[in-house]
Amino acid sequence: MSETLQYIFSGITIGSIYAIRGIGFNVIYSTTGVLNLAQGEFVMLGGMVAVSLSHVVPSPWPWRVLSWL
Repeated sequence: MSETLQYIFSGITIGSIYAIRGIGFNVIYSTTGVLNLAQGEFVMLGGMVAVSLSHVVPSPWPWRVLSWL
């Protein structure tokens, strides 16, 4: 049962990240008319900063659990 809940929350988290990326591609393409593929770099940069800060800055318990995923 605990593995099933972990898979559900992991799937929702990853799906949310894909949805936000897709919305970002859509907004940029709608406003400029150019497909900006460099947006993935910003997503990667944000993830790297979040992981780096999670090891340095003390944070509440739920954030630490999410950073282990």
